[in-house]
Amino acid sequence: MVQIRPVACIGLWALAGFSTTLERLTLDQMTTQSNEIVRGRVTAVSAAPQGSVVYTRVSIQVIERWKGAAAAQVEILVPGGTANGFRQTFSGAPQLAAGSEHVFFLWRGKSGVAQIIGLSQGLMDVQLDPAGKAVVSRNAIREPMVDSNNQPVPDTGVNMPLFALREFVKRRLEVAEK
Repeated sequence: MVQIRPVACIGLWALAGFSTTLERLTLDQMTTQSNEIVRGRVTAVSAAPQGSVVYTRVSIQVIERWKGAAAAQVEILVPGGTANGFRQTFSGAPQLAAGSEHVFFLWRGKSGVAQIIGLSQGLMDVQLDPAGKAVVSRNAIREPMVDSNNQPVPDTGVNMPLFALREFVKRRLEVAEK
């Protein structure tokens, strides 16, 4: 389903009130494990139930593609949303709004549906700093996180110039190709 390797059972997502423990992913891990990495603007957001889970379908206009097959649009699913008067939320799942710009680290599982890797970990806001330069940021995630050894760890968030993230991804992908 979602590439987060949750410690808590994914099946519990359908039950409101349960939290998910996420495995903290490094920027390096997100870069190599993602199928696609794009900078894009959210153009549409709509929610619908699929079985017992509400998913929000998000349409993204691609501004830049750093990894993956060329396409002007990408559609992703995010767990949670409001459909038919019913609201469902999931710990760690981002909420997106039309018009917002982000860098998306995307993963496609067996279903072929694109999802943000590590839930909120793979989503970074793009904004202009006071000097007019683009920066990417993500607040620290408050949900419980563990490292690859299942030890609790804090999240530190992300804050860096857009060009620095772009160069990091480019260099990491070049190394991975060798």
